[in-house]
Amino acid sequence: MIKPLRLALQQVKAIAICSYLSKKEQKQGEAVAVNELVQRLSQGNHPVEASLRPEKTVAALKESIDRDYVHIKFTNTKGGTDLGVRLDREASQFNEADFEQQKGKVHLVGNLTLNYVKVRCIADIDLETLTGIGHLEPIEA
Repeated sequence: MIKPLRLALQQVKAIAICSYLSKKEQKQGEAVAVNELVQRLSQGNHPVEASLRPEKTVAALKESIDRDYVHIKFTNTKGGTDLGVRLDREASQFNEADFEQQKGKVHLVGNLTLNYVKVRCIADIDLETLTGIGHLEPIEA
């Protein structure tokens, strides 16, 4: 009776160790994938759009800008990557924007943390389409 019980305990330990190692490898793989996202969005420009709710309008974008917090969506990632960005007013530019006529563009710049990596988001949004181009820049600690 004791030998089968000891054998069963050894099997349980082996399964637990394999499970632990598998989860550890999975977490390491997730960290690599996470860093790949930051790295990918930091290389070159990517299509973006102003992510606005409940309605996607220039007025909603203006309200977000007035609150110094906008959502920018990188559309060429799996399912899209929607980032909440605290605007840096000094680095952002609004002089080419005519919000009343819904023409021109805005240059949005702000910092955030994406997957434990501090980054700066830079996006140029056309007010007619609420789309544009953008990229991330990692911020060194």
